[in-house]
Order: sequence, then structure tokens, then C-alpha cells
Amino acid sequence: MSKSKKIITALLVTAGIASSFAGCSENKSSTSDTGNSTSAESSAEQSTAEETTKAVRKSTAPIDEAIIGKWWNGTNGYIFGEDRKMSLVVDFSAMDINFTKDGEFNKGGDIISKDDITYDGKNLMVQYKTDTDISIMVNMTRNDGENPDSIDGTYTMLDGILLQYFAQNVGINLDDVKKDDDLEFLAEIDGEKLILTLENYCEYETIGDSLEMFSKFFTYVDESADAVKYKYKIEGDTLTMTYEVDGEEFDEVYERAEE
Repeated sequence: MSKSKKIITALLVTAGIASSFAGCSENKSSTSDTGNSTSAESSAEQSTAEETTKAVRKSTAPIDEAIIGKWWNGTNGYIFGEDRKMSLVVDFSAMDINFTKDGEFNKGGDIISKDDITYDGKNLMVQYKTDTDISIMVNMTRNDGENPDSIDGTYTMLDGILLQYFAQNVGINLDDVKKDDDLEFLAEIDGEKLILTLENYCEYETIGDSLEMFSKFFTYVDESADAVKYKYKIEGDTLTMTYEVDGEEFDEVYERAEE
């Protein structure tokens, strides 16, 4: 794997998924403003209108109940649901993207002051200003009841550069997400921790020792493929997921965690 792909692997959850996707996402939004040099070259491409005419695989095989739940390695992980949907979880504060103890916003080492952050107890917005432009970095609304005294809580992300950046790097073009898609971008703020979750990213199933993930949003390197496939094993509270790239195997190791 190239160095840039290893960066994607370390920061954006799905090394095996990233390695199985074709091409480079061409999202024209200004996602580089997050302050990170990570590209989207190893993430999924949004399917074109022509590609979406192909049948999308559905999850039907029995699920290994032992895999259901949240698996975490300290910075990223997966939630495998009983409903056959898989969600991605990423600790963006591990990438220096987070709210600070002083009430500012850290954008990869570039600090956005409190003057550019608005919060009314429910709606939270961070603006990024330059000499020539003003962009929305974060725009989200609370899900756990209004609290004007603290921004700590859980949120639904509405729009902004951070949302675009997250979506682009997992191969989703937000312009192509339909109202009836059950994708949801969530955020949790806990002090200086900023955890983002992409709920219902794809479907999954387990077949023998194979863990297979698939979605209408996936476009694969192997055009005959209908899923991203891992070998997996669960030993106690440890999940090891093994994927293959160019004949070489790589392991992702996660521990069971509370949701």
C-alpha cells in the first residue's frame, strides 16, 4: 500500500474497504480546509447514474450474533447492527479536529476563535473566515435535549466542511443522497473529544469466516465484485478482520466496546 493509503487506513477506519474501492472521489467541495493533507484517493467513488442500474446486493445470510455491537480500536471502529446495517465511527479529535477546553475550535492546529462559534443550546455552528471568504465548518443540531450551559452532547450534522470531508473520504457524494436513504451523520462532543458516526453506511453479512459489506454507494476495483470481503475471527472480546491487497494480508484489530 502507498504511504497515503496507510494514512487513510490509520485515520479513516476502513483499510480493507478503502483498498477494495475503485478510483478517486472527485468531490469538488473545499474539504481541504479541514487542515489535513489526507486525500480521498483510496476511498469509494459514488456510483454514477449508469452504475446504479445494476442490482444492489441485499443482506440475507444468517448473521453471526457474536459480531453484533460496537468494536473500537481507540480512534475508529464499526457498529454491526442487528438490522444488518454497519455504521462507521471515527474519533476526529485524534486528528486534531475538535472543540477545545477554552470553547474554541481546533481545525488541524488552526484555531477558530469563540467569536466565530454560535450556540443557542440546540444549534451549533462554527464559521471559518479568511480575508476573502466565510465558510461553514460545522453546522449541527442537538439530539439529547437543549442545554445552553454546555455543548457536550449528541448531534445530527446538517452541513459544513467537516461533514463534506467525512462523506468524501468514505466515498459518498452528498448531492446524490436521497431523502429515503437512511444514512445519518452524527456527532458526539465530550470535552475535547469529537466522535463522528456515519450510521447505516452499508449492509453486511457473515458467511463462514467471511465478513462481507455492500452498498449502492460502493464501486469496486474488481468490477465483478458485489462486496468488500474480510476474513474475520472473534476471540473473547477481540475482533480481527483480515483483508488482502495485492496478495498481502493486513489485519484490523478491534475490542468490544459499549455503544
